Amino acid sequence: KLKMSVEFEGKKASLAKQVKDLQYQFSHIGPIKVIGPATSTLEPVKPKKILILSLALIFGMFLGIFTVFFRTMLRD
Repeated sequence: KLKMSVEFEGKKASLAKQVKDLQYQFSHIGPIKVIGPATSTLEPVKPKKILILSLALIFGMFLGIFTVFFRTMLRD
């Protein structure tokens, strides 16, 4: 029982420290102001397919080039 109570006190102290740290972090946040009412668009939102495909292509090319250089570095 003594060992369990010591472990419980240790956990309790750890949680108390975490709560104090969170309170300190939240004390630095200023008041939140609502600038204006929420609005919605009249047009439906669509994904930008050309942008997504071009970014995927560029990222894939960079990944392929990186893989080639990395594999050649490992062989030497």
